[in-house]
Amino acid sequence: MVKIYGIPNCNSVKKGLDFLRNNNIDFVFHDFKKQSLTKEKFDEWNSIFENTKLINRSGTTFKQLTEEQKSLLSEINFSFDFLISKLSVIKRPIVETSSGYLIGFDENEWIKVILNQ
Repeated sequence: MVKIYGIPNCNSVKKGLDFLRNNNIDFVFHDFKKQSLTKEKFDEWNSIFENTKLINRSGTTFKQLTEEQKSLLSEINFSFDFLISKLSVIKRPIVETSSGYLIGFDENEWIKVILNQ
């Protein structure tokens, strides 16, 4: 079973959900905004991805941060409490599968990891 984390109105998440549906992949969607995130899940992702990959630097939320806030996000162990207050700054979608993790939507990577091709 695939688990996809994100925000439903995010274009990358929409592409990911469409990919899963079009390929008849069973999945569970976890909406950051409605279901939030646990510190344990954040720590898990932070250990899998470089912390810089977790941050969506091209999004509006990141661009609206102060320079001080942006510098906090570039530290290796940035604050979960800060990130949880700015969920939209997390790069999306994040996907967990039995064969690995994905962050962002790259169709070629999704084909390799999810469809095993």
